[in-house]
Amino acid sequence: MRKVRREVIKTITDYRAKFGHPSLYSDSFTNHAANEYAKFLLTEEHNEDSLQQIAEHHKIVGTQKAVVGFSYLDDDHDAGDLTKMNEFMDAHGLLLELQEDMEQITHKDYSHVGIGFAANKQMVKIVELLSARPVM
Repeated sequence: MRKVRREVIKTITDYRAKFGHPSLYSDSFTNHAANEYAKFLLTEEHNEDSLQQIAEHHKIVGTQKAVVGFSYLDDDHDAGDLTKMNEFMDAHGLLLELQEDMEQITHKDYSHVGIGFAANKQMVKIVELLSARPVM
């Protein structure tokens, strides 16, 4: 999933640069929290309290803004494709097409991002956790 995460961060960085905003920092704790929240969203609806509990469990400080994308898998999806890179990139790409999500991703105040992935037999979910934290 590292390759998919790198591609997502590269895309976010490119879009933020178009608005004159700096790239986002990524850390493994936030990535783990984003993965856990993505798995949660495979069976549950978005829930701020659950997101906050997951963030606290992973020692993430500050308020997290979850931007969530998904893509349904085709019936003929290759079950041997464990990374599902194309499907996750499709889910991320849909976020860039929606104005509200694009505004969050490119918002100048955000400094950090965590990227999480989850999948089942029907769909893939990508969670981009955005937050504003001090940068030293």
